[in-house]
Parts: sequence; structure tokens; C-alpha cells
Amino acid sequence: MKKILLDASSAILLFKSNLFDQLIEVYQVIMAESVHKELTHDDYPGAEEFVKRLAEKRYALVPADQTAEMHGTPQQNVAGLHRGELHTIRLYEKGYADFIITDDGKGAGYCKRHEIPFINALLFPKVLLFSKRLPEDLCRRKMEFLIAAARYSPEITDWAKNCPKESLDFFLP
Repeated sequence: MKKILLDASSAILLFKSNLFDQLIEVYQVIMAESVHKELTHDDYPGAEEFVKRLAEKRYALVPADQTAEMHGTPQQNVAGLHRGELHTIRLYEKGYADFIITDDGKGAGYCKRHEIPFINALLFPKVLLFSKRLPEDLCRRKMEFLIAAARYSPEITDWAKNCPKESLDFFLP
């Protein structure tokens, strides 16, 4: 089973689209403690559900002491990243996962520049479609929900809708 790191924005989008439980069924999901704290903040959508899933050991939490500063990384390369995205990237660089799911633009940019494999929440329904875990009509509805719920650029939306299977083969469970 592939190991993935997940940031808060992606977790919330997948929760709102009722895809989070499928995510934790097909991948070994890992979160930085800072991401989990963000998800379980009072009155946050799904906070109780995330606490419950952790108690059920449906995903793993990495303590804050494992997200120590990236040595030798120039400050301008991490400037603008929120704590959760930065910790997620640090954990990937320490070998905790095969790839990252992030919906943070700056986090995605960092991943691109440093050749870190990643997808966003909008591509997860396509991953499920291509792995024969979601029918095409439901995939389309989930993607439309995510497009309406998030702030994807037209380029990201078009890419996700037209993305060929070969581009996502690495991410398939």
C-alpha cells in the first residue's frame, strides 16, 4: 500500500466531498501533527471525524519533533509556506511517504521545483476512476463538487478533467 502525506486543505476538501474514507482505504495516510491540529481546531468542518479516524488508527500522525528544520534549504524556497505544508514537505524529504496530496498553491510550486511527486484533491476522483474504484459518472460529480468548493484555476481544472491515465499511473493504489 502506498504511503501518502496529506495537507489540511486537501483533507478538508476530501472530507467535504465524502472521499476521505476512500482515501484512507486505498492509501496509508500520514499527517504531520501540525496538519492534524489545524484539522481538529474547534468548529472546523469534520474536526470530530478526523479525531475519530485517528483514534481508530485509520491514519498515522507524525509528532512535531520529526519536522525539524530542513538543513541547507534556502529560506526563499520555503517562504510563504504555511506550517502544515512545510511540515508535510519536510516529512516527504525524510522519506515518510511515496507522494503528497496538497491543494496549497505555494506547496504545489515547491513540489514542482524540487521534483516531489504530488497531486491535488481534484485529481483523487480520477485516481479512483482509473483504478476502477469509482464509476465515471460519480467521478465527474465529485470533481464538479471539488471545483465548486475550491479555488482551482481554469488551467488546473482543465488539466484534471482531461488528465490521461498515464499521467496518474504513479499515484494509483
